[in-house]
Amino acid sequence: MIKTELFTKNLCRESSYLLGFIWADGYLSTLKNKYTISIEIKTEDMKIIEPIMNFVGNWSNYTRKRKHNWSSVTRKYTYNKELWTYLSLKGYQDK
Repeated sequence: MIKTELFTKNLCRESSYLLGFIWADGYLSTLKNKYTISIEIKTEDMKIIEPIMNFVGNWSNYTRKRKHNWSSVTRKYTYNKELWTYLSLKGYQDK
């Protein structure tokens, strides 16, 4: 569960950093009433920001290789309608 209030009411260093990261490398999506917030980057880079993401709550993850000789990428995502709506109202969906 993501601590939504860290993004909407009680900003801290970690949530502020992640707001910027979501703006740059993240995306919002909806499918079957699941409001998803995702970030997908190279797995080695994800390992660096993973402690920051864990500070604000629990994220699911999925790691894959797009092509055989490419680096692997990891997608961290969460289902959170309240945070999704907040980010959408701030323009994160339309960026």
